[in-house]
Amino acid sequence: MQQLIAEGETQQAIQEMLSLTDQLDREDLREELLLQSAKYQDYEKGIRQGITSQEQQQILLSRINQALLQIIHQLSVAPNQSGNDKVLPVLEDSGKRPLWQWIVTASVVVGLIAGIAEISGFNLWSLFGSNSGTSPLQLTVYVHGPEGAQDIVLENKGAVMVDFGNRRDKQMIGENGRTNFGEVGSRFLNKEIKISIQAEGFVPTQPEKIYRYDGEPIYVEVKSSCRFCELKGTVQDDTGQLLSGIVIGIKGTELMDTTDQNGIFRIEVPAEQEKKEYILVAIIDGQILWDSFVTPNPDTPIEILLSK
Repeated sequence: MQQLIAEGETQQAIQEMLSLTDQLDREDLREELLLQSAKYQDYEKGIRQGITSQEQQQILLSRINQALLQIIHQLSVAPNQSGNDKVLPVLEDSGKRPLWQWIVTASVVVGLIAGIAEISGFNLWSLFGSNSGTSPLQLTVYVHGPEGAQDIVLENKGAVMVDFGNRRDKQMIGENGRTNFGEVGSRFLNKEIKISIQAEGFVPTQPEKIYRYDGEPIYVEVKSSCRFCELKGTVQDDTGQLLSGIVIGIKGTELMDTTDQNGIFRIEVPAEQEKKEYILVAIIDGQILWDSFVTPNPDTPIEILLSK
């Protein structure tokens, strides 16, 4: 259990400790474990929702691990039926101090440093990233549209968030849809990472996709989150003839398009102007010949009928 905590497998350690408290009938320690389990669930929720900083996450995790290691020490001495104490094996470090004491000490130190880092404005990973025994690498994420890597739909707006284990990094999207994450520990090399996008009007095409970090740039495809951001349809007269050269616009805006030789028009609507209903107008020679409320359906083109 101590080794699981040292390796960052806190959740698994909690489950095994709960099982052991049942076997040893240690209800007092079980209640403490359930409390720490609830704190760990809050810790993971904060990571998923991005409502806590990296430093706050590190402080909370170190406190939970410290409490768990204290409980492990108490579990190492379990009363048996004869009233004598049965001492369970405790991992030792060179025959001097129990390993759990070293881990508790390190946990407290990390928690204190994380608190100082949070107050002073430093990033905990910037303090340890290059001196943690792993070579810092760089992760580059390119955000692009459905047409491929050259389809730059987000540039200097929006953000990319990457989960490296229990650590979450957030960086703004720059030129050509590129986002750089510096000082990524090499322990994440060839490991799975979660990438999410925060950008108004866009969502990942595959929101549940898990990416593997191999040191090379990662490409994330996004699509418009706007269901009613494209108005498309045809214009014809009452004889069924398709009409070209008709200006179709959205009333009250400068958004418009002119029908082509097949009577087809397409109007792109910015995400911030999206509505569930629009007033369309048909214009010839500067005069409005037709107007109507339209509720767009992405799967059904709009049909406009003009009388001769």
